[in-house]
Amino acid sequence: MTSKPTPRLEFRAQQQVAMTPQLQQALKLLELPLPELQAYIEQELEKNPLLQREDGETVEPQEAAEAGEDGEESAGEPSPVDHSGDGDDWAEEDGFLEASISYASKGSGWDGEDDASGWEQQVAAEAPGLREHLLRQLQMDVPDAGIRLIAANLVDLLDDDGYCRESLEALSERLGCTLEETETALAAVQGCDPSGIGARDLKECLALQLKEQNRLDPAMQALLDRLDLLAKGDAAALKRASGLSDRDFADAVAEIKALDPRPGSRFTKSAAQAVIPDVFVRRLKNGDYHVELNTDQLPRLLIDKRYAETLSGRLQGREDKRFMAEHLQSARWLIRTLDERARRMLEVSLAIVNHQKTFLDHGVRHLRGLTLQEIADELNIHISTVSRIVTGKYAATPRGTIELRYFFSSSVGGQGEEVASEAVRYAIRDLVAAETHDRILSDEDLVVALKAEGIEAARRTVAKYREAMGIPSSYERRKLKKTSSI
Repeated sequence: MTSKPTPRLEFRAQQQVAMTPQLQQALKLLELPLPELQAYIEQELEKNPLLQREDGETVEPQEAAEAGEDGEESAGEPSPVDHSGDGDDWAEEDGFLEASISYASKGSGWDGEDDASGWEQQVAAEAPGLREHLLRQLQMDVPDAGIRLIAANLVDLLDDDGYCRESLEALSERLGCTLEETETALAAVQGCDPSGIGARDLKECLALQLKEQNRLDPAMQALLDRLDLLAKGDAAALKRASGLSDRDFADAVAEIKALDPRPGSRFTKSAAQAVIPDVFVRRLKNGDYHVELNTDQLPRLLIDKRYAETLSGRLQGREDKRFMAEHLQSARWLIRTLDERARRMLEVSLAIVNHQKTFLDHGVRHLRGLTLQEIADELNIHISTVSRIVTGKYAATPRGTIELRYFFSSSVGGQGEEVASEAVRYAIRDLVAAETHDRILSDEDLVVALKAEGIEAARRTVAKYREAMGIPSSYERRKLKKTSSI
C-alpha cells in the first residue's frame, strides 16, 4: 500500500529587479529626446509649487546636495566644472580627451539594470513619422556604418513630400566622404518604403515607383521624359514620343497618374520635431575635441526652502502635510534625476568622441567599428542605459548634427537594446522553419512575429532578408508544403 505524499513547506530565495514608479520615471527621463524633456519639465513646474526656475545666483553643487537641510536644490545641468569655457578643465590622456568631472554624491541607487522588467516593451500609440520610419529600415538594411550615417543625414534633408533637394556634393564635402558613397547612401534611402522616397525630382520619384513594380520599360521612360506634355494635356505629342498604340498609351498614362507624386506626405507632420543637439562637440586649436552639454535648452530648477517653510507653517491637517511632503520629495527626486541624466549624457558622449576621433578628423571613411557593449563596459553601466542615451539624442559636430546611435556599427532597432542584423536573419529562418502546411507566414506575418520578439522591421526589409537567404515567397512555400504532403 503506497502512502500519500505529505504536504511540505519550502522556502526559495530568488533575485529580481523591482521596477518602482520612480525608477520607471528615471528611465523615461533618460530616453526622452530634448524637446520632450523640455515639455515634461514645463509640466512639472506647473503642477509642483515648490519647483521654480533659477532666477538668481547659481547654487553650488555641495549646497544643492545638502539642500534638504539648509538651502535650495538645483538642476538642469550637471554639477561639475563649467564646460562652456575654452577647454582648460580638460586633460589629454592617451591622445584622447577626458573630462575632469567631480560630482557631489547623490545616492540615487540607479544603475539602469532593468532587464527583468517588461516596462520598455510598451509600444507608442502614435504612428511613427517619416524620419523614424526610414531610419528603422536603414538600421536593418545598411550593414556599413559609414553609409548608414550618410543615409541618416540624407533622411534629415528630405522635405515634407519626401524629396531630397539638397546638393549631394555639399553633403559629401561636409561628411568627408566621396560623391560615390553619398550616391550609394541615397540609393539605400530610395530603396526604403514608401516607394519613391528620396527622389530629387518628380520624374525620378515616379521612375522609382515604376521600377519597383517592374514597369519601367522604354515606353514608360519615354513618357516620364516628357512629363511637361502630360501636364499640358498634349496627348497627341506625348503619344508620338512614346510610340505606343492608342490602347497601350491610355493604360500607361493611367498607370502614371495612379502613382504617388508626394510619397512623404502620407506621414503625420506632427511627428516631426526640430533637431536640438544635446551635446556640442567642437575642435580645439591643438586638434583635440571639446564636449559640452547643451544646458541652455533646459531650465535650472530650484527648490525655494523659504517658500516651503512659509507654506508648511500654515498647514494644519494631516492631508495638507502629506501633500507638502510628497511635493517636496518629488521636486528633490526630479532635480537629482536630471543631474544623473546630464552626467550619463556627458559620460557617454565623451566616450563616443574618444572612439570616433578619426571620423571627426577625416570623415565617414574613418568611422570606427563600435558597439553599445563597448561603451557600456568602458563606463561600467548597463547596455540598455547606453541604448536609451544614444537613441534620439544628437551631437552638433564639425561634421554636422548627428544622432549618437549612428556612431555605432551595424544594428537594427530593438526593444531595450540593439539587435544585430545577423540575428534578425536567424530569427526569420527559424520562423520559416517552424511553419506547418496550414500555417505559412507571409512577409507581413513575419513582421508581426519579429515584433513580438522585440525586433522592429519593415515588410520590405523582411522580404529583402528572406530573398537574400534564398527563402521562397509564402506563395511558393505553400505550394511546396502541399506537394510534400501528397
